[in-house]
Amino acid sequence: MERFEVCSVNFNTPDLLERLLQSIRAFSDIQVRIIDGSNTEEFQRLAKEICQKYNADIVQLGYNIHHGRGLDYAISSSTLDWVLCVDSDAELLPGIFECLKFTHFIEGFAYDVGFCPDYVHPEFILVNVPKYKVSKVKFRHHGAPAVHVNESKDKLCTDKAGLKYFIRHGRGTCYRFGYAL
Repeated sequence: MERFEVCSVNFNTPDLLERLLQSIRAFSDIQVRIIDGSNTEEFQRLAKEICQKYNADIVQLGYNIHHGRGLDYAISSSTLDWVLCVDSDAELLPGIFECLKFTHFIEGFAYDVGFCPDYVHPEFILVNVPKYKVSKVKFRHHGAPAVHVNESKDKLCTDKAGLKYFIRHGRGTCYRFGYAL
């Protein structure tokens, strides 16, 4: 199987971060990287402690990078083949990584499991890192953090992996801070 990591963007929500990491560590020791845009010393300290507790790497920026640009940062700075980007208010369920092991990574660079008539809008999304890095299509903002489908010739949306059965998605960060993140 090709190499991948799990990444998430955090903003001042240590409780959600802990829930996400706890859900992953309940059944996997996969590499996890958190892009932390927490903007107070207290939230930064909590995020760092939580990541240490669950053996997750953390990149602390000291400012709110926002969701879409945080995902872009995570993917663009990855050295692996694939990044599984997960919303910070999600929980991964047992079976997700076994599902990925039996999934053939198909052509294209982004596979969404959320609803996407016009936009790729991931609760979580599996991204082919090398293809993303050379693409002109980049994650931009929350609400539609990926791209407008018409801007890319690549097929962006599919659920061939069946991944939607292995996530529980909340509304934590957006509910608390709004979609303007």
